[in-house]
Amino acid sequence: VLFSRVARSADLPIDCYMRICQYLKRNAHRLNATTEENIPVLSNLFCVLLEHNDDFVRQEALEAYDHVVETCGNDDLVRKITKIIAQRPKLRKIVPAYLKKEILEEIPNFEKYLRNLCRETMNLVMENKHLCRDEEEVEEQDEKRFKSNENDYEKQAED
Repeated sequence: VLFSRVARSADLPIDCYMRICQYLKRNAHRLNATTEENIPVLSNLFCVLLEHNDDFVRQEALEAYDHVVETCGNDDLVRKITKIIAQRPKLRKIVPAYLKKEILEEIPNFEKYLRNLCRETMNLVMENKHLCRDEEEVEEQDEKRFKSNENDYEKQAED
């Protein structure tokens, strides 16, 4: 169900797509039990990931697909996924070339990867700013909270 929704939705954050690729890679051995009705969903998911506009999502998707091809014992499943991927004009050359270990221009270089990683890390840091507090300040706040709770309990006991 999740994969079918992802295949229809193009507005997820990039890290979600990356996690899906990593999930597929980690669980390639479990794809052996994929039922016939789920093969189109899985195939479309790979197509969405492989055609994504972000270089790093495509890279992760290629790695995930390569891992599935190498480790999945269900040759029929791999053949059917490959057939659907081959129907996509954008993927006809890229996927077979990647599987043959050819260098692709579509794959970003390491320097670009590091720049993107730094940018994403800075965005994350700016969203979740750390507030440093002095130990004494923390102790004072805890003490106030404790006294406040203590007073509340005393009032409740009197009532």
